[in-house]
Amino acid sequence: MEFSGWEDFPSELETLAITESSTPNKFSSKCIVTPIVTSSNFLLRGSGANCLENGFEAGSPEPISEEIFEYGRHGNPTRNHYEQYFATLEGSKYALAFGSGVAGLGAIILSLEKGDHVVSSIALYGGSTLILREAGKYGITVDFFDTIKTDEIIKLIKPNTKLVYLESPSNPDLRILDIGEISKKAHDINSKIAVVVDNTFLTPILQDCLKLGADLVLYSTSKYIGGHADIIGGMVTMNKPELYKSIKRSQEVWGGIPSPFCCYLAIRSLKTLHLRLEKHSRNAVKVATFLDSHPLVEKVVHPGLKSHPQHQLAIKQQKGHSGMIGFYIKGGFKEAAKFMESVKVIKRAPSLGADISLVTIPAKMSHIQLSQEERDRLGITDNFLRLSVGLEGAQALIEDIDQALKIAVA
Repeated sequence: MEFSGWEDFPSELETLAITESSTPNKFSSKCIVTPIVTSSNFLLRGSGANCLENGFEAGSPEPISEEIFEYGRHGNPTRNHYEQYFATLEGSKYALAFGSGVAGLGAIILSLEKGDHVVSSIALYGGSTLILREAGKYGITVDFFDTIKTDEIIKLIKPNTKLVYLESPSNPDLRILDIGEISKKAHDINSKIAVVVDNTFLTPILQDCLKLGADLVLYSTSKYIGGHADIIGGMVTMNKPELYKSIKRSQEVWGGIPSPFCCYLAIRSLKTLHLRLEKHSRNAVKVATFLDSHPLVEKVVHPGLKSHPQHQLAIKQQKGHSGMIGFYIKGGFKEAAKFMESVKVIKRAPSLGADISLVTIPAKMSHIQLSQEERDRLGITDNFLRLSVGLEGAQALIEDIDQALKIAVA
């Protein structure tokens, strides 16, 4: 096994992550930590008759620069600062916070109209697949693809296609799609098609989807952004005012917003994201290297391994990789379940991207709603385990995995 790429961890955002986490002059107390503003109501200007819908002046394509608050679902000082802070780290013009990642995706889907068409990868987080399949109730059709070949993806675009939905790296099989090539070819057909990328696994630190050509970037901030398994949240970023206006309206109308406290926790976490990701990444390399040579493991999936089918694309497109690993234990569900029961340092729990290492069997949890045929095509078999490598000592994790494997495949 050979591991290559990403010798130097990206550090260009580490100063911004600290300096932009608060704006003392924005609050009357001049606090250097963004406060939690819990008020749901705010004093109106005069009668309130001129409250601005969706933060836009009448007839203007650009949001107003002045913050005006009237009701918490429409805006909150803590949430607004969180969105602006996230946009700075993303390098985007706008960011919109949601109560979960699927709420963010829901807002994107609900910004569409009856008769619109979506082209989407089938290699997605299971909850995303569920939402896209629910879109049919609103007269929105979705064609799923199971390929990494750009030309085959582009062939699915129709005259009424409004979205191309990607996840790269995908959950849980870590396949890589060429975001730049897909975006360019989709826009060549119709510049109004919005290419959406779920960037949860890499965050703005490790992949710049907007720079690659995407129009919308989605995050479950419950994962690496939050990083401590203590918040549920989502974020959508974009540069185009018309996309901001449309999704902002979905955010306000459908109300899928995060609490001020969750926004505060996410701000706290973003300040150390680059440090945590570096540790996640280095731990994952050590664990993947160990697993790749283990006699009780059939196969390891990590984009940094030269054995990964899209290794070169990952090196070109990504600035690094997080703590996500997939591996196939020798045997079947019995052995995979026994492994989960036998780990001690690693916790058997859903989700990912936390300080704690977590392991699941996707076929029985996050992707159980897929058919057996779909799971088989994606390689999500009963002996496939998704490992989210945390911040513990790498050697402790390796020893824990080794003892669990020996018990599971006795």
